[in-house]
Amino acid sequence: CGREAFPEDDLAESTRFFQSDWSDVKVELHVQADLSAGNRLFREVVKEMERYFIFQGPVHSRLATLFIFQTYLAHPILPCVFYLGIGGPPSAGKTTMLEILKDLSWNGVISGDVKPAALSRISNAGCTFLVDEADAMDDEQRDLIYGSARRGYRRGSTRIVSVQTGKKWEPEVINIYGCYGFSFYNDTDVDPALLSRMVKFDVVRLKTDEVKGRVFLNMVRTILGQTDIRGRIETFVTERLKNWTPKRAAERLMDEEFQKKLLNKHSNVI
Repeated sequence: CGREAFPEDDLAESTRFFQSDWSDVKVELHVQADLSAGNRLFREVVKEMERYFIFQGPVHSRLATLFIFQTYLAHPILPCVFYLGIGGPPSAGKTTMLEILKDLSWNGVISGDVKPAALSRISNAGCTFLVDEADAMDDEQRDLIYGSARRGYRRGSTRIVSVQTGKKWEPEVINIYGCYGFSFYNDTDVDPALLSRMVKFDVVRLKTDEVKGRVFLNMVRTILGQTDIRGRIETFVTERLKNWTPKRAAERLMDEEFQKKLLNKHSNVI
């Protein structure tokens, strides 16, 4: 079946075609998705992710993209967040995935780039903390990162740590709320409480020409930097946040009509 685009649409094409067995509701959802700047930007980020990484399923690239958008919304308005977990064997691309997330997320930091003594200060200042090989951390890192992440998914979460001032150690309250991402070989070695707070997907080790192409693209990305897409995410979110507060966001998420609307959209798209 076909559906004409409105003349004023900035994506206007003469006619878009959809599968004949789609309902009118499903067709309308896809048409409206094209008209929404937010939906278009979301799909563009998904495309960017899939350009640099081979996911095992389309839902994985969308989860990663949702995590990216969440990082920009967490501190301004969200009452809670989910964590992202990436499992898989050595040389499957887990570190590459975290590097891409770091480049596109708000204030992205990878654990390997930070000394344990600086973790508290960085966490307190606010960041998207990405932990590579979480199941292989030393005891000092494990205590700080796991201890923070267990409760850091809720707004207002804090932790008391010991900070050295001259020759003395003094207690200091730090902010631990934020978005955390983890990669690991074996999730049986990861804290169960932490696993319960994350959405996890696995990656596999592939040996194909397509993988070689992704390796080359990521080398270029590392040298030249990400595209302008991160700046456009920041601009989009900043504009949308002008009329939102944490209280209003929480009230909207708890609104029964809003929840029903989301469930109806989800069922119709599937």
